[in-house]
Amino acid sequence: MDTEGNEEKPASLAEKLDLLFRTVHPAGRGPYTNKEVAAAIRQRGGSISDVYIWQLRTGRRDNPTKEHLEWLADFFDVDPAYFFDRRQSEEIRRDLLTMEAMKNLKVRRVAARLGELNEDNLDVVSEIIERVVQALQSNPQSNARESRSEAKGDSPS
Repeated sequence: MDTEGNEEKPASLAEKLDLLFRTVHPAGRGPYTNKEVAAAIRQRGGSISDVYIWQLRTGRRDNPTKEHLEWLADFFDVDPAYFFDRRQSEEIRRDLLTMEAMKNLKVRRVAARLGELNEDNLDVVSEIIERVVQALQSNPQSNARESRSEAKGDSPS
């Protein structure tokens, strides 16, 4: 469900793979390439090509074998259920998005400060953050305008 209580469309295979590529890679380097992933899977005994991975990532192919998905899950060190089970997929997706967010220095600073709070205070801050996110999502024009202002170095009005 989304923040407004509506049923969300499950992520496509291409979206799931894109999230893995964006978020799961060693610190200090960018995402893996399709060639790197295919070569690593072949070294581990699997059989997959970089072109086939590209086709899966772009949605040109969307019905891989269970074995291909298990090899991809193994490479990215996620439970294969990420590809098969809607509930576990959502949990893993949230973890991956959290990992991605933690790469942002500002997010890490906020997280470090939150570690200083007790459980009751964390609940209060969590509720405040949830309300702010909901407000921003319900008014995307305002959010986009502020993001553009910040990118230019202007302060939001």
